[in-house]
Amino acid sequence: MLHTNVVLSACLLCSLFLQNSAQSTVTPNHPDLHGEYLAIKKQQHETLKLLTSLQQTVTALQTQVKAVSVKTFILDSNERVRTNAIDVLYNKTFETEKVLTSLEVQTQQLKEQLELNRNETSAHEATLQEITRTGIVTHETLNKQIALSQERVAVTMCVSTDGERQNRQIIRFDEIRFHIGILNFSAIRSSGVFTTEKPGLYHISAVINGRKANAQFSIHVNGNTLSTLRMSSNDFIATGTSVVVAELQIGDVITVTADSTFQVYTHWSCMTIVKID
Repeated sequence: MLHTNVVLSACLLCSLFLQNSAQSTVTPNHPDLHGEYLAIKKQQHETLKLLTSLQQTVTALQTQVKAVSVKTFILDSNERVRTNAIDVLYNKTFETEKVLTSLEVQTQQLKEQLELNRNETSAHEATLQEITRTGIVTHETLNKQIALSQERVAVTMCVSTDGERQNRQIIRFDEIRFHIGILNFSAIRSSGVFTTEKPGLYHISAVINGRKANAQFSIHVNGNTLSTLRMSSNDFIATGTSVVVAELQIGDVITVTADSTFQVYTHWSCMTIVKID
């Protein structure tokens, strides 16, 4: 717009200059026109100076416009470069966010796997501790059993009163004549039977003195028959001896029962139990 206005002004001055030049063709010899001629001449000179000044101004403005255009082009180029850079940064940021999201997922998976491994490790440690504890308990139990098995055990128990014993009745040996390694011999006195306190291999012998035809008795372990012996087939007094060997555990009960009804006599009716291993 500034450039257009300057050009229009210059054209207007040119037109004025041409008019004045046309007027200057009037002869100066005319006495009335000489003053006007001089004035027009002076005006032409001033107009020419003004035109020259305007041309210089136009030239300067054109130079400035070119400089502004160059700067505008440079700024536009820089703006495009910045825009491209921003696009590139945006794309990189987007890619970085995707990578970060993937890393977060992987990190969460690793945390879950670590927690799983930690739980499994804790379970394994608990199992190992339990195995170790069980092993210690088992070892201690084994040592106790070995110690118990190496201790001497022996007892001779006899019938304390004469009397008739009924069929399937337990013959009580409630008089202890000898014992070694027996912890609770009062239980033998009250029950008349033997309860194993120490595991091992035992020699068991039962001697019964009685009278009646076809009298017989049996030795039992926990109710299971180990041996049965018939003492006589007539009514005379007879003595029968039954001997067995058995592997006994703690709590096993040794009993002798009458398999028929017959008379049992004291002093000669006894049971001896010896731990041999």
